[in-house]
Parts: sequence; C-alpha cells; structure tokens
Amino acid sequence: MNLGLFQFGVFCAAIATMPVYAATLTQAEYDQFIEVQTDIVNETKPILDEPDSHSDASTQRKAFCARLNAYQNIKTTSEENSHLNMANMMHMVATNFLKRQEESLTQSGMTTQVFCANLFNENSKENTNSK
Repeated sequence: MNLGLFQFGVFCAAIATMPVYAATLTQAEYDQFIEVQTDIVNETKPILDEPDSHSDASTQRKAFCARLNAYQNIKTTSEENSHLNMANMMHMVATNFLKRQEESLTQSGMTTQVFCANLFNENSKENTNSK
C-alpha cells in the first residue's frame, strides 16, 4: 500500500471515524487485521518519522491520529483475542505506544481525544459534504 499525500489524507478521513469493535477472530483473520493496521502505521512513517519530511502540519496531524487509531485498534482487538498467537505481545506493544503518546500530549497540555477530535469532526463534515 503506497499512497501519495492526497490519497493518504483521503484514507485517513475514511478510517479516522471508524472505531473497531473487537470480535473473536480466527488466527487468519487476526493476522490479516494486524497486517492492515501495520500498513496504516507504516504509511505514516514517511510523514512522521523522516527527519526531512516536508509534510505540512495538517498532514502530520492526520497521520498521527491515523497511527493512534491503528494502535488503539490493535490494542482492542488483541485484548479480545488474547488466545491467538502474537495477540498478547501486540497488545503490550500497542498499550505501551498509546501510553507514551498520551503522556507526551498530556505534558503539552493536550489529550489525544482533543487533538484528534476536530480532525474526526472535519472528516465527518468532508464525508457528508462530498455526498
């Protein structure tokens, strides 16, 4: 999955408002789910992790919130499927990532809910207006 910045923005808009409601999965379903969430995280790396990224603040914010959402999805689904191979490790990794991000934002006087809330509302408006 190799998306340009415009496609990435559209992709973020589509997934940002879609919370995962965990269900019991088979190992194959879980593996596929983790692969999709990992793809989302990997798509954000050039925007958030590259020192020479030329992404604007809005794109960085969308990428950050998409990454948070992917890790939250991994945490929730892994917790509900803890009997599956790698689920406990993925839950731990996701929980640690989310905790570090929450602490960092809190130190800045922000929360992930507030930081991403307006983005989610903007995406909902964009999706409604485009119909």
